[in-house]
Amino acid sequence: MASVKVLIIEDEELIAEDMANKLTKFGYEITDYVETCADALESIKRTPPDVIFLDIMIAGEYDGIDTALKIKAIEDFPIIFLSNISDSNTLQRALATNPANYLKKPFTPDQLHISVQTALFNHAEKRKIGINDAIVENPEALVRKDKLFLKDANDTYRKYDISNILFIEADRAYCHIYMTDGTKLTQSVNMGAMSVKINHPNLIRVHRSHIVNIDNVDAVKGNVLILGKYEVIVSETFKEEVFKHLPPLL
Repeated sequence: MASVKVLIIEDEELIAEDMANKLTKFGYEITDYVETCADALESIKRTPPDVIFLDIMIAGEYDGIDTALKIKAIEDFPIIFLSNISDSNTLQRALATNPANYLKKPFTPDQLHISVQTALFNHAEKRKIGINDAIVENPEALVRKDKLFLKDANDTYRKYDISNILFIEADRAYCHIYMTDGTKLTQSVNMGAMSVKINHPNLIRVHRSHIVNIDNVDAVKGNVLILGKYEVIVSETFKEEVFKHLPPLL
């Protein structure tokens, strides 16, 4: 029987190496251990794993939860979250991505082994009965042409013009959508999920916490976009792509 391939996404190198050594002793094949979302996506393209260990608090522009959503947008790999935190909001965000398992640090070799077997079993059962990823496949927000459909408190989808959106701001497990008329709409979905769901050329990710409507940018000051009375910072990670959309302002 072929070895189970394991990818480790952990920004503490000593922990990653220790995990790799322990898992290897159980016969698992470590495809890679990486520190950031970008490196993880590249590793997955090179060698698709059978299961992924993912630290919730990895370094870089995307945390582990956002990284999980980006991975699931490629393929629904079984993901085991790693964490030593007990913040309820963070845990809710993590659980909303429908992980295959969750392992609290520190852990023993046996716990690592059991978590892999449990994750593979849970993932197989989920596929057997046809359960899809709760966030990616059950959208609270949908884009159709130039309209954004948002679900309100009464579970009713309401239509908004994309042109009336200024920007979208992350707030833990929620997203706030700021409109040109001054209203603010709140959705029970995190930024990682929101960025996967909305697909419109004018809605551009500019920061870990922000998506802007590029057509509503009034001015640019350094790495700051000005939209009406609001200022949104463009992070280095997104800067090159963002400024491709703003030639008239440069």
